[in-house]
Amino acid sequence: MTAAIAAGAWAPSAPLLDAGQKPRRWSSPGAETLRHPRLADIAHIPGKRGLPVVGVMPEVILDPLAFSERMTRRYGPVYRFHALGKWHLHLTGPEANEMLLFDPDSIFSAEGGWGPLVGPLFPGALLVRDGAEHRSGRRMLGEAFRQAELGGYQRIFAGDIDARVGAWAGREVDPYAEAKALTFRIAASTFR
Repeated sequence: MTAAIAAGAWAPSAPLLDAGQKPRRWSSPGAETLRHPRLADIAHIPGKRGLPVVGVMPEVILDPLAFSERMTRRYGPVYRFHALGKWHLHLTGPEANEMLLFDPDSIFSAEGGWGPLVGPLFPGALLVRDGAEHRSGRRMLGEAFRQAELGGYQRIFAGDIDARVGAWAGREVDPYAEAKALTFRIAASTFR
């Protein structure tokens, strides 16, 4: 991928690897170097360092979408930025999303990207699984989202919502407590 980007030819039809080069998978020896690139490896990709240590994080926190739009306008659909002591690459646009999400050669890792953020909060979550483990989990969850199942959920939701909201008549309610109680009631009704 780096060669295609360096040549300024990044596009869906551009080769991601040089001729004869095999993709490095996350399970490959030395794959840990794929997680956070060194500046020397990505210096040819335009981008921004930002402030010492925190990098561009203040900009990202204030308005993540505006940050991404600004960076894309200034540097193009592939750019680098420094945040919290590490360099990151950002690919934008439909072609980049397709390449990353379909990942037919399994050269990207959800666990490597989302694991440090999501993993501690939701250990084993589908979002942080890779390869066959991810596909298996997705197939299992997919059963719950078939059209016939969704129609059944709607009936459960409507009944639970009507019952809960009907109990609010003539009394003061705490919206947070009511939303929480309703969420738990719906979950309990749905997964009986």
